Amino acid sequence: MFLDAEAMTKRARYAEHSRETFTASIRTAKSVAEKYLIPIRHQVDQNPPTFDGRKVTIMPEIKTALDARPSCY
Repeated sequence: MFLDAEAMTKRARYAEHSRETFTASIRTAKSVAEKYLIPIRHQVDQNPPTFDGRKVTIMPEIKTALDARPSCY
């Protein structure tokens, strides 16, 4: 993996993390992308999000992908 996890954990923001937590996060992102985003990438290019001045509208498939990620908050 290209990420220097040890160097990252020396920063206060990431001090509670480890190589394992970074690896798990990257694996999760990769899995969500492969399952939900890659299959619809061409549709998304043709139907980008819109903003009417009050509300952002996205393809329903994008919401599905966002809902698939674990909650971090």
